[in-house]
Amino acid sequence: VSPASDYSPQFAPALIAAKNMLDQYSPADNDRNKVVLFFADELPDDYEPVTLAALNITAPPANYELFTIRLDLSVDVQMSAQEYFTQQFLQSIASVSKDMHYVGEYLDNVPIVVFQGVCNPQSMVGRFVANNDALCPQLDNKVECNQR
Repeated sequence: VSPASDYSPQFAPALIAAKNMLDQYSPADNDRNKVVLFFADELPDDYEPVTLAALNITAPPANYELFTIRLDLSVDVQMSAQEYFTQQFLQSIASVSKDMHYVGEYLDNVPIVVFQGVCNPQSMVGRFVANNDALCPQLDNKVECNQR
């Protein structure tokens, strides 16, 4: 449900800003994986610019990890047509492999499934930001290393 009848989701500027922020830190921080989390509960109106912005994030020379998360605002057993189209779009712009970079999740579960998973090397996001020995060779605990 849109917040207002004239609401028109425009996501390309946010993706461009995310890439620009990561680009600022890349030269000095090459040992860390760069991750963008993109959340949406509906298709953007600017889907072509979003597709181009996503490609600029995931393609060389950037090679950042783009995770897409379709937010379910209610707990429904069956996916609506709109949710299906949103899922297809989000999977199309996610990093390769698409099935490992996309999840549809009920809004209330996002903190557990997405955010708490960042430090878990077994989770969707955590496996791509897992321990890099160059960052903290003094630590044996990968979770502690990931939290730094």
